[in-house]
Amino acid sequence: MGLLRFLLASLVLMSHLSIGFHGYNLGVMAVIVFYLLAGQVVVRLWARMRTLPNCIAVFARDRLLRILPQYFVGIGLSTLVWLYFGPSSEFLPLHPSVWDWLANLTVIPLNFFMYTGLTSFMLIPPAWSLGAELQFYLLTPMLFSWGTCRLGLIFLGSFAVFLLAQTGTLHTDYYGYRLLPGILFIFLLGSALAEQSPLHPQNSRHWAGLCVAWVVMGFYALALLVTRDHQPFRLEVALGLVVGLPLILMLQKKTSPRPWLKLLNRRAGELSFGIFLYHFPVIWTLESLGQPHTGLAAFPSVMVFSTLLAAAGHWCVERPLWRYLRPRVLV
Repeated sequence: MGLLRFLLASLVLMSHLSIGFHGYNLGVMAVIVFYLLAGQVVVRLWARMRTLPNCIAVFARDRLLRILPQYFVGIGLSTLVWLYFGPSSEFLPLHPSVWDWLANLTVIPLNFFMYTGLTSFMLIPPAWSLGAELQFYLLTPMLFSWGTCRLGLIFLGSFAVFLLAQTGTLHTDYYGYRLLPGILFIFLLGSALAEQSPLHPQNSRHWAGLCVAWVVMGFYALALLVTRDHQPFRLEVALGLVVGLPLILMLQKKTSPRPWLKLLNRRAGELSFGIFLYHFPVIWTLESLGQPHTGLAAFPSVMVFSTLLAAAGHWCVERPLWRYLRPRVLV
């Protein structure tokens, strides 16, 4: 899945350079596929850890070690750029409050920005999606300790919130893309692709039901495309689900016998999280230096520098920490 993660991170980067497709945001599709991947990975991880002593603490520690080391590097880079260059960005005011700093450091409040006003100070703007992801991780031990019936009701409840967002009864962007009540079912859909999940289809009838739901979502996306609907972000979310589900299912069953391709896949996956985190400090630096920082003209430089920072963050920060801390988690 490493190459897929690299592609998704690149699409998020492109979206923040204002590179889209006929007015649609490809970065939103990428975030939806990231949600699906998170659900798939976490249910496998929890299935392996749930029998360990203090399994909840072990699981939480592993997830924090996966996210926070490079995240704090990204926070440090953005802070340095903000203090030294003072870029003109809606995300970087002159006088952030203590609450602004705490929210950025703790991550979880970031996807509540529409209610807290945190858009005025976000050192890593796309990290709001990490807030949603961490909230899902907090619920994981409880969710996947329940039976299929109760978990299915949770899934249907979240999907109902999503449908209300699609009709405009609830805010379409907030509850159809950003807040956990309306997107929890996407994480659970991703988990259903793993055999360890209570939601994994057990027979042909269950697979048929999943296929029917996928086809319905496909027709919904087609209808939005035909009507040229631009209400954020209905089409992008639907396409993320339509494309992401079969793509992940296909990739998890496909293994390459070629060692070089396995290595490339692994290295691409190692770089993806850093690219996701570091591209905004790069964009702000280029802007401050008077270089192209939006559009296709900026893509090569932003991509190259973000990739170099991602490699440095992984090999100089993440790897050393994992060597001493994470192996003890993954006993």
